[in-house]
This record gives sequence, structure tokens and C-alpha cells, in this order.
Amino acid sequence: MSLLGELRRRNVLRAGTAWLALSWLLVVLADLLFPVLELPTVAVRALTVALMSMLPLVLFVSWRFEMTASGLRVDRGPRGDNPENARTGRRIDQLIIATVLLALAMSALRQFVVDRVDRRGERPPEARAPVEAAPVRAADAPVRDDAEPVDPRSLAVLAFANLSPDPANAFLAEGIAEEILNALARIPGLKVASRTSSFAFRDAAPGAREIGSKLGVAYVLDGSLRRQEDHVRVSIQLIDASNDQPLWSGSFDRELVDIFALQEDVAQAVVDALAEPLGVREVKVRRATEDLQAYELFLRGRQMFAQRGSSLEAARSLLEDAVQRDPHFAEAWAVLAATLYVMPSYFQGHAEQRYREAGAAADKALQALADQPDAMAVRARLAADAGQRLEALDLIERALRAEPNSANSWMWKGLIWIEAGRIDEAHAAFSRGHELDPLSGIHFGWLGATELIRGD
Repeated sequence: MSLLGELRRRNVLRAGTAWLALSWLLVVLADLLFPVLELPTVAVRALTVALMSMLPLVLFVSWRFEMTASGLRVDRGPRGDNPENARTGRRIDQLIIATVLLALAMSALRQFVVDRVDRRGERPPEARAPVEAAPVRAADAPVRDDAEPVDPRSLAVLAFANLSPDPANAFLAEGIAEEILNALARIPGLKVASRTSSFAFRDAAPGAREIGSKLGVAYVLDGSLRRQEDHVRVSIQLIDASNDQPLWSGSFDRELVDIFALQEDVAQAVVDALAEPLGVREVKVRRATEDLQAYELFLRGRQMFAQRGSSLEAARSLLEDAVQRDPHFAEAWAVLAATLYVMPSYFQGHAEQRYREAGAAADKALQALADQPDAMAVRARLAADAGQRLEALDLIERALRAEPNSANSWMWKGLIWIEAGRIDEAHAAFSRGHELDPLSGIHFGWLGATELIRGD
């Protein structure tokens, strides 16, 4: 085995990168905390030197020893395929990612909060006076606070409020809003803010202008749902984010069995209201399943998946129940595949099994619906993990053609380019992901990481 191959097998390069990332985080924290503790500025420099001087020791330990479930032991050399090394490598990768994101967050805190507070007393009073924004005409494209023009073909769908007597119906209100978001996101040329950023305003009450400014969209779709037994009423309004004025509003009454027709009617009403700027006359909502109970299980499971963390186990159980009721439910198989794929990042053990299960679930989704974008994205990540980079890029490109507004797919495309050492291509993918999901810390973190590498 070559020296480089042996370094990779022993995770020496990963260990060195992890130590550098951890050192950076510690230096950033020291730069924030040492002044508060009234320590001399030389202390930060001394800490930096100490951490860097320990790098050779870290490299030696990672070369000499291997990490196992029972602790460190002397590395006896290659012994064929060793899944323990692969698992250790993945754990180190996760540590590196988490550390870099945390360090970026701390750096942003220092730059945008602490430094601004420290400088506030140096500004003359007139510099702090609020400036009245110039009025925006309805005929003009909306303008963001930073004077960057907003694409007039852009929209955010907020989480619908649950006005039902039973608060447990929140999953249905949120699920219908997400289905409408997904239907609109498939319209070519229309930029639709991602679920993560749009639904972040669920418990807040800012105006449409503020939401439009934060998400970089021209229009905001807000709504509510009221369920009485098997009857559903959805009320929505489409708002011009440049002036907070409603463009259109309406209500839709349906029986729950007609839930897909309701979603299509709402999406079509939005398209009709925006026919001129969108240049689109029709939108379709695919009937994902004929089994209403399977659909409710899917909506609940997808909601749990979005919460991540300990909710992933509940998501997995609900989605497995959904596909058991309807084995041809492509969307449920796809979200189950994504759930299984991310679980090793939150739970120790069974990683290889989860990845195999994720691949099998993605295949089931693609058998039911050949161009299911989420399933193709999971397959792309699995191919990238296996070193099949060309196949991974082909799959992620197909996923993005099917759903061009998927911030998650753009992020995964960026990760594939990062692993290939193509920083400019990764930066372009992360930029698009951040544009679609501007309030997501992970998109901001990866974009910042590539800008740091490029020296931007």
C-alpha cells in the first residue's frame, strides 16, 4: 500500500484536519472570552502556538493507534476490509463538519454582533438615526434592504396556521402548505424559498415585507386550515412583499378524501393570480396515494423528519407504517430513505445497516416514480460515500432537474464537489442552496467554509 493510502487507512489526514478545525474553534472562543476575563492579548497567541505544537503528537497518535469500540489499540497494519476504520472515518468527518460550522457561527457572532456593539459608542448620533426607506411602486420589482433587486418570479409559502378545534391537526396544516410549496417549486423559472426558511416564521408575526426581505422573494403565500371531522377549509392570501398589500385571497372547502384536489386548486389559484409575472397558466399536483391513512402517516412522518434529532425514530416508524399501507407510495419511500440516511449522524451504531436500508428505500421510491427527486438525491449521497463520484453527480443533476428548488439537493451537490476538491463548483452549489434557504445555518456554514478556502 502507498504511503498516501496508508495515511488514509489510518485516518491520519482526517485526524489532522479535525485537530486544525478544533484549534480554530478554540482560538475563536478564546478571542471572544479572554478580553472578558481581562487576560492579556498575548494569551490568545500563546494558545494558538500551543495548539499548533500539539499537531505532530496528534498525527503520531493517529498513525500509531486505531480507535475501536473498546478504545485505542495499536494499529497492526492492514487486515483486509475493516468496517471499523470506515466508521471511525465517518465519525471524524462529522466532528470536522460540526466543529467548522460552530467556529463559523462564533466568528459570525464576533463580526456581526460583538464588534458592532463594541463600535456603537464610537459612532456619531446622526449615524444611528433611522433612514426612511424610499417608497416602492407596484410596477417595480421589490428591492431588498441591501438594495439587491428581488426576482419578481419568486415566492415563499409560509406554514399554514391550524385553526381546528384539535391542535393535533397542526401536522395537516403544515403538510398541506408543504405540498403546495412543492407543487409550485416544480414550475420552471420560479424561485420558491425552501421549507426550512419559510416555515421558520411559524411562531413569529412579521409582516410580508420583512419576510420578503429576509428570504429574498417578491410574494408571500399565507394561510390557515380548519378541520371538522372529515371536512377541511383552507383560507389563503397572496401578498406582495414590496408593500404588504394582498393581491388575492380565497377559501377552499373540501372533504378530506379530496385533499389532492384541494392542494391543486390552491396552487392553481396562486398561478392564476401571478400569471403575468410567472408566465405559467397551469400547475399539477400528483396524487401520491389513494390511501388517506397512509397519506396522514406520511405527513406526520415528514414533519418529524424535518425536526431531526430524537424525532427521527418517530419519523422512521410513521413512514414505515405509511409504505406498509401503500407499497407504491413513492414520496413516503423517499422521505424514509432520507430519514435512514441521516440517522447515523444523530445516533451511534448501525451506520452501515442504516445506509443499506436507505439505499433500498430509495430504490423502492424510484421503482414507484422514476424521477422522484428526493430518492435520487439520497442515491447520489450513497454513491458519493462509495467513491462513485461521476454516478453521484449524474444522480444529483437528475434530482435537481426534477426539483430545481431543492436547497438540500444543492447542498449535497456542493458536498460532492468538495469531496472532489472542486471548490469553485462547490461554492456555486452552496450559494444556490443558501439563496433558496437563507435562514439555514448549515447552508450558511458551508458557503462560508468555501469562501474561507477561496480567500473571499
